[in-house]
Amino acid sequence: MKRYALVAFGPGRGEIGELFNSLFKNGCTIDSCLLTSTGKGFSASILVLGRKSGVSKAVSSLKNRLVIKASPVEKDGQALPGNLQITLYGPNRPETISLLSELIASEDGEITEIESRSVGDMSVVALQACCPGRPSGIRARLMKLSKKLGLKASIERIKPEDLI
Repeated sequence: MKRYALVAFGPGRGEIGELFNSLFKNGCTIDSCLLTSTGKGFSASILVLGRKSGVSKAVSSLKNRLVIKASPVEKDGQALPGNLQITLYGPNRPETISLLSELIASEDGEITEIESRSVGDMSVVALQACCPGRPSGIRARLMKLSKKLGLKASIERIKPEDLI
């Protein structure tokens, strides 16, 4: 089995079940998924494990109902689990994700997951990162950044035993 990255867009949320059902029926296993509603529709990025023929059949079966693309993904080592959970929330600031990404990179960290959500003029960004060493440098810089942006921030260490 190989890994494939899928990107799917659909005009109706009812197609979500069809997408996952088609992947399952064609022998694919969901490794990870990020899905968001776009009003009546949805968009998803999915990492699946499966055979090329199974992924091709799943994509083909949905061709006229969804916009869906699949590409093989080479496994280039074990993915690092995050050891920090960072959350920023408050007024919607478009530069938040960019500045937070720069902060993590400047501390030799790597982002492992990121989710954001905006509702009206409020937003939340939840980020997991793998950062070497102690988080005190990141914590101090995060608090300074959140104050500058007028956001609330939290940072917590993720313990391996807390991971699902």
